[in-house]
Amino acid sequence: MKNFIFLKIFLIVLMFSDNVIAQTPDNPWSIGFGINTVQIIDEFVESKYGFGPSLYLGSYLGAGFSIGANYGVNKFEIDNINADYTSVDAFLKFNFSSRKFSPYLIGGYGLSDFGKKLTFEGVFKSLGAGRTIHGGLGFDISISNKISLNIRSAYRWSEEKGTYKHLQHMVGLNYNFGQGDSDKDGIPDNKDACPDEPGLKEFNGCPDTDGDKIPDNKDNCPEEFGTEIMNGCPDSDKDGVADNEDECPEQ
Repeated sequence: MKNFIFLKIFLIVLMFSDNVIAQTPDNPWSIGFGINTVQIIDEFVESKYGFGPSLYLGSYLGAGFSIGANYGVNKFEIDNINADYTSVDAFLKFNFSSRKFSPYLIGGYGLSDFGKKLTFEGVFKSLGAGRTIHGGLGFDISISNKISLNIRSAYRWSEEKGTYKHLQHMVGLNYNFGQGDSDKDGIPDNKDACPDEPGLKEFNGCPDTDGDKIPDNKDNCPEEFGTEIMNGCPDSDKDGVADNEDECPEQ
């Protein structure tokens, strides 16, 4: 019932969020650190919540899709017995938006280990780690250009001996990086009209050497203060002919 309510809240948020657009982040790589907790979904098992660290690594593919890996560890009680929990997964993620508040869906495959050191016969001999399929939903909330808050809940399905179906909830901070900035002016190359020259954001990364509010790439006289009507060149005698074309620039 709780999961159904959470799903309804997610759908309502999605309906009133920004229009769905293709995600094109400036920083395609993301690394994160947070905490996770696990909830056993089994009416015959009594468990208590525990908390532990989690790590995240992701790479943007395009059109809202990302791939990556998660790693988490935890300690909690199962039927009054202390258990050491470990999860490791590869995932595919789809963000519905590239806005500051971006809902997403996630799914993948990996292992869940509940610390039961048992050996079972089969194609893969298990030491308590069960092959696991997971799927869930979450939110990326932008804090700055490179920092975002990540909140996620996923259902993890495993029926191997020594494992349980369970929910895993995570919250953490991601650091986004990887976009080139050749001229180090703070404007990524893919948005910089002059990627090899340090410039100003108001001119899409191009410089304005003479300070006449006309960027050098559109200024016929980039080192002389001029006017827009003269394409950045001065007209000293105000006769309507730019000095660089005027045979008598002072008259």
